[in-house]
Amino acid sequence: MSFEDGMFDEEACFAAIVKATFGCGVVFYRIMQQILAFVHGRYAEALEAAAQAEPVLGAAMAMPIEATYHFCHALTLTALYPAASASQQAEYCRILQDKLKKLQLWADNCPENYRNRQALLLAEVARVEGRDLDAMHLYEEAIESARQNGFIQNEAIAYEVAGRFYAGAASRQSPKLTLKTRATAIFAGALWARCARLIRITHCRMRNEPFLPPVPSRRPLSSWT
Repeated sequence: MSFEDGMFDEEACFAAIVKATFGCGVVFYRIMQQILAFVHGRYAEALEAAAQAEPVLGAAMAMPIEATYHFCHALTLTALYPAASASQQAEYCRILQDKLKKLQLWADNCPENYRNRQALLLAEVARVEGRDLDAMHLYEEAIESARQNGFIQNEAIAYEVAGRFYAGAASRQSPKLTLKTRATAIFAGALWARCARLIRITHCRMRNEPFLPPVPSRRPLSSWT
């Protein structure tokens, strides 16, 4: 996956950052690669980006993006866990315990910023361990904490991750959970649309260009099937 858009040469930019030995720039780039792969569900690529970011993570110490690295890395591991080998699962468990300790410390000191991430990771661990009821409560807590504290991107991620959980749980337990699956998918889509709009507005302001919202579809309602 790439950040290029016809106006930005990603390879040349990163080469210049490396040549300048700008460690903070290098780690930011690797973490942005990690985030991009994760939100697109390309977990093997997200794991590789996390591995590339780890040696230079010290350059982002105490910056907000350091917590994002650990958050995405942990969720990547829980996504990959079911298909991993026994030895990989053991390694993932060890890493996840370390991540949970960090998030616990951060959430204890600043729940507004970190409780939503801690709750989502705890929900995913509960899912992996087969504790469905615990997972349901923790997904709801993660969503609510993210909403209350303005983390729209984390709220969207929580809805998406919860939606995948409910899809699996519905097939195992109750058809009623199918409605929950659909609802979480709808909310996730709406939140990602809001994120995309905010990003477009920011880009337009940076370039001193007017923001032109996309023209809504004029298709008749009967075609939305």
